[in-house]
Amino acid sequence: MDNNRLNTKAVSIGNIEFHNVHNSADQHFNHPKDCNKKYIFVCIEVGSVLYTFEDCGEFLLNQNSAIYIPIGFKYKYESLTDETKAFIITFEHLTGILPHDLLAPRQLFIPNQDAIFKSIINPTELSGTRDAYYFFRCSKLYELLWKSIHYSKSEDEASLAKKLQPAISAIESTITENLPVSYYASFCFICEVHFRRLFHKLMGCSPIVYRNRLRLEKADKMIRSGEYNVKEAAEAVGFNNTSFFCRAYKNYFGHTPLNNTKRSAIL
Repeated sequence: MDNNRLNTKAVSIGNIEFHNVHNSADQHFNHPKDCNKKYIFVCIEVGSVLYTFEDCGEFLLNQNSAIYIPIGFKYKYESLTDETKAFIITFEHLTGILPHDLLAPRQLFIPNQDAIFKSIINPTELSGTRDAYYFFRCSKLYELLWKSIHYSKSEDEASLAKKLQPAISAIESTITENLPVSYYASFCFICEVHFRRLFHKLMGCSPIVYRNRLRLEKADKMIRSGEYNVKEAAEAVGFNNTSFFCRAYKNYFGHTPLNNTKRSAIL
């Protein structure tokens, strides 16, 4: 039996904190105060964030992507989108020896990991005392730690990000054009099928879904400016069907684009 796993029996954690972070277009994405002195889990609910570590390269997090950051690693983080929402969990390692899998930053590839984070931050499946909520959250956090080890990545994430960066840049610079996936794959000199698989592994979605998200974020900014109506903004970013745009907008932002139009009028 792996001695590394035997040692985890004595591991205990504490001083756990849970945060919902929401930053708008005119703010930088920020972690809660002093969380760099603790172990951290971050799950992006909306937007994209780039983490850059001095010794571990870069990790690009998009919607429903998550990262684990142990204590002692210097890093920078940058919001890549106008709006960013994230679930952040911080904790301290009190006793025992952490397995080596948890001693370095890693991007997580846990099935339904966004649902796990949501159940920890906003538990809705139980009722009871404050202590009951805390113990429920602790149990979910231990589950998250275990799954972080169990579902370890099989390909170096920094290398993959570097490999796909030319295609990602091509998508971001041509979001209004309905280019085929094969066009983006050509920037990486790999076949379309392999490109789709690697792209989904890195970004958590298909190239077309990623392009549509960029379009939606740009259209949202245009609508909020008050200079464009919904139809004009949709067409400007590449959506030829306004009804489809409105459905995609609501699925992504949680409300219709008309809400932003009304808000802009009030302001």
